[in-house]
Amino acid sequence: MLLPMSHMFLQGAWAKLERAEFQFTKIKQKTISGFDSDQNPIQRKLDDRTGRVVWVWCDGNQKHWIDLSLDIGELFHNLRSCLDYIAWGLARTVTSTPFRRTAFPLLDNDSNWKSTTRNELRDVPRFGVEFIERFQPFQFRNRSFNRHLQIINKLNNIDKHALLNVAVTPLARADDETSIAGADLIESVGDIPLLEAKPGDELFSADGIPLDADSEDRFTFIDLIDEPRQGIILKTRGDIPRLIRAVRFVMTKADAGMLARQVD
Repeated sequence: MLLPMSHMFLQGAWAKLERAEFQFTKIKQKTISGFDSDQNPIQRKLDDRTGRVVWVWCDGNQKHWIDLSLDIGELFHNLRSCLDYIAWGLARTVTSTPFRRTAFPLLDNDSNWKSTTRNELRDVPRFGVEFIERFQPFQFRNRSFNRHLQIINKLNNIDKHALLNVAVTPLARADDETSIAGADLIESVGDIPLLEAKPGDELFSADGIPLDADSEDRFTFIDLIDEPRQGIILKTRGDIPRLIRAVRFVMTKADAGMLARQVD
């Protein structure tokens, strides 16, 4: 949403955040309510060998997952753009023509900070450079805020070059909580991510056990895979909102600082 008191140079950033929140609504529909519809690409099947009811992949055209992957990629692109818009807005407070590569860097190591300020932040005023430095991952070692911005940056970079690979994991209890973390692939079709699965393939857990389709299974996770058997688990109802809130927090602080200087 556009804030009534937002700085004029940050209105584009707030519009990007609003678009990301709209995309998140679409993702929730596809990962939660979508699984209760007739279009559900994962369905229960009786395993004749064991007599167990298991989850089976049944969508042959993969359109559901490709659409979901596109929505997720666009969400992360918009969240990452919010940060770059902040850097551009800060530069606009001192020049009408910022350096074309002006951006909000996210660095894990402070050794590159000085060279970054000479390039991506060359037109950003000192107070803006100090503000951006406060939110660098190297300032937040061992803190969750560090991971939030890193995840946004990493998945946006992956999505620029390749379709994000989407898998699902069951949530045993509706109130289960999982932190954002790098993790092994939890569930797939055997070792095959769902975007590469064939109709009729059975879903297995990471230890090779078929996933029982009992009443407790809740498919509410998405697993974004960027390397074989390595991914980032994001819980739709908890983790993605945390990423959105992290960006909103940075934007709110930037907006307040820019408005205060405007008044001064």
